[in-house]
Amino acid sequence: MIKRALLLLSTALIAPLAQAQMTPLMRHSLRFSQAPHGVVAKGSLPTRDLPSAEATPQHEALVKKVDALFADSPAAMAWLVWRDGRLVYERYGAPELRTSLITSFSVSKTLTGMMVGRALCDGKIKSLDDLASTYEPRLVGTAYEKNTIRSLLTMTTGVEHTPAQGGADLNALWRSEKSTLETIREKRRLSFQESYFLKNFNYDNTATNVLGLMLRSATGMPLSDYFSQTFYQAAAPIQNGRWLRDKADEEFAMGSFLALPRDHLRLSIHLLQILRGEAGDSCLQDYAKQMVKKAVSTSPKPPIYGTDTGYGYQVWTHLSDLTADTIELRGFGGQHVFISPSTGTAILVLTASDNRTDERSVMNAKLATRLFLGR
Repeated sequence: MIKRALLLLSTALIAPLAQAQMTPLMRHSLRFSQAPHGVVAKGSLPTRDLPSAEATPQHEALVKKVDALFADSPAAMAWLVWRDGRLVYERYGAPELRTSLITSFSVSKTLTGMMVGRALCDGKIKSLDDLASTYEPRLVGTAYEKNTIRSLLTMTTGVEHTPAQGGADLNALWRSEKSTLETIREKRRLSFQESYFLKNFNYDNTATNVLGLMLRSATGMPLSDYFSQTFYQAAAPIQNGRWLRDKADEEFAMGSFLALPRDHLRLSIHLLQILRGEAGDSCLQDYAKQMVKKAVSTSPKPPIYGTDTGYGYQVWTHLSDLTADTIELRGFGGQHVFISPSTGTAILVLTASDNRTDERSVMNAKLATRLFLGR
């Protein structure tokens, strides 16, 4: 009887608690599922099980605190937390979101960074200090012609870029108004004094798109196929994902991977396991450890935009308010994956957004993250 009661309580603690209905902003956030895309095949592996955490008084008290924050977050679409091999928290803003393909925007930058590592380990790329244009001749004559792969990974490209340009590019790409190559050709280099390689960080969406085209050329495969074969299938998802394509029918890497929330989490768990040396080969594990090291310092910013003080290879590092080894995969409008190898934790946050960010929902998600990973 006691064992059955504990099982029921455990199920209740992670059962998807949902708002009454999908909000217009949530529906708007799902618009990308209708855009042109390449299929990211799930493969034939058995789906990774996500067993529930054992119910304890401490766990129940923590869940109640997080539930209060979730209930006060009108734009929250999905919050999922994995720790020590168990699903310890799972909530959705509406029932339909559990089975919806959702984009995590720039979280896909880190996924692109991992694909670069796989290509390096497989000999498709000889060195991170090679020019990207060595592998993708179409980059010759663009502002990125002389950029090394490493400078693209660390966002130290010396190319002019602003957040507004990134948003405009994303809209033009997913609406099939421009090709990725066209957006690359529109960029200009800064003066040498402003662009000193491997020292000055400037967040540059187009740098990731350059990496995407370089990977396509170096591997001879569309990005969606390469990602499926090298990472997504190994995460053992339950459903195919999608990678958005431009008007030239090429995937753009800057912010365009879609999956079910639980499959986003499974992918995060796979990355966690690679960092812990529990998945992938030794070459990829070594690359991942280098990837999450601080390669360049980032500028102080309001907490809503992040608490990082460093950037690695397409990933945010040195988060001042979280466990020391926590890294962040961050996307526009409140999309986050937090991974802490030392605690065996992966946290997924998906937030509804349009051209603005719901600050209350984003800050509540950060407060909830601190309950699990705060220093």
